Amino acid sequence: MKLTVFHSKELAVVWITVILCLLPVWGFCANVTLRIYDRTATLLTPADARSLMTNGAAGWTNDALIDPATLQNLVEQPLFNSAGSLVFTIAGSAAPALAVNWPTTRGYSLLILDNLGSGFSTTATINFTYQAALDAKKHLDASLTARPDYVHSSAFQTAYDNAATHIQNAQAAGDEPTRGQEGYLALDDLAMAMDTLLAEYGIAFTQARLGTELPWVGFTLDTVANYNSDLDLAKSIGGVYTWVRIVIDHGTQPSAYTAAVNYAKSIGVKVMLLPIDSQFASGYTRQAYVDRVKLFVDAFPQVDAWEVGNEINGNWLDIGGQSLIPLKVADCAAYVRSTRPGKLVVANLYWQLGTDAPQWSLFNWARANLPPATRADIDVFLFSAYVEDAPLGLAFDKVMRTLQSEFPSHQIGMGEQDYWAVDTSKAWWYIDSADPTTTARRGLAGQSYAAATGYASSVGGVFWWYFSEEMPGDPALQDAVRNVVAVFGVPGAPVLPKSLRIQR
Repeated sequence: MKLTVFHSKELAVVWITVILCLLPVWGFCANVTLRIYDRTATLLTPADARSLMTNGAAGWTNDALIDPATLQNLVEQPLFNSAGSLVFTIAGSAAPALAVNWPTTRGYSLLILDNLGSGFSTTATINFTYQAALDAKKHLDASLTARPDYVHSSAFQTAYDNAATHIQNAQAAGDEPTRGQEGYLALDDLAMAMDTLLAEYGIAFTQARLGTELPWVGFTLDTVANYNSDLDLAKSIGGVYTWVRIVIDHGTQPSAYTAAVNYAKSIGVKVMLLPIDSQFASGYTRQAYVDRVKLFVDAFPQVDAWEVGNEINGNWLDIGGQSLIPLKVADCAAYVRSTRPGKLVVANLYWQLGTDAPQWSLFNWARANLPPATRADIDVFLFSAYVEDAPLGLAFDKVMRTLQSEFPSHQIGMGEQDYWAVDTSKAWWYIDSADPTTTARRGLAGQSYAAATGYASSVGGVFWWYFSEEMPGDPALQDAVRNVVAVFGVPGAPVLPKSLRIQR
């Protein structure tokens, strides 16, 4: 789980871009000016626009320029105030997209402003919400094209049609404020349409492949104090699809977990062990990290999967630049591969794009730190996602499909989700801004467990983080997941996950 440390990132963006533009290697600079209107057609000041992006004082600045195709983080916090507008500078030959967090009636989304996929390469003034609606609509249409077998529900079609109407109104508008207003309203409906599509398709896709693939319905046990009742509850919710991810406490011995692991196996629950949580990873030397993982791998031959690294691209694992986490993960993956053939080796990343710095952004870090030799010893790449740190929303499908492209020979999925703050209104919210600690969690769970399964290489997962603390006392939260499982149905006979059948 991520350490809940917030960072101050007051960068001299204007001076940096000026310096870069003066360097001959960059060739040229172009400024893109954003005119941002709200749902009442009011032109927002830079401060007001920033407030929407950061949920007032609850969030923090996290805009980024990214590669529109690969989601590579190119420049952190490029937006600056110029002549009463937010502006970003394009330096060099790249044609980047702008990524920001943005509120819709569905909740906060990562909004990718990418000029219909081509990025920005010339000086321009952009009606932000109108262009964002055009871009989000194109992404939604691409998601539909990738799912030709999706049967449109009335809920999806209503949201889709409403969004199309708002865009048509914007295109017909003779003034920019109305165009921005209609774009803003279209984003609300596009967010609803995308969520509906992904949840409904995830369920239908899972139903269609139960004969060959079983989804993982995962729950995280960060304590085994009440393992009997917790595991019984997990099994009652997830049925034959239940996986539990047991987090080993720092400094404990394998004997503290023997009873929980054995009981899980006795009731037909798959087990993944995480010997070292991310908040402690930086405190181990390379050898001590490997020794800790070996201790548990040797003690539990019956475990189904081993998470050899948790949230491995997190900046909190790289304190002082001495984490050596890529080498630690490589060593442990190789050890599990050689000593536990047939068991799954899992690495868990952390979803962030404009949260800390480019080198820790998920895809940047993976490309720089996971060479082919390391990837060859890993079966499944998961990623943790926390709404109040880095929302997905409209970008969920783009992120999942980019993850598939990044790891084409592996299974993927969600490795951890929940809100890590007790008060979920502290940063960004999802589903319900007025009731973030209950309704939001239930909506997030129902959406994620359904949507995460709708990809050919996805195991699903989710592995709800505070399972032991939250689910036993919240029947509605249980039902949010149980209802998804009920719609999956029951397979004729259990089969191995595709990961186990990959030929190496």
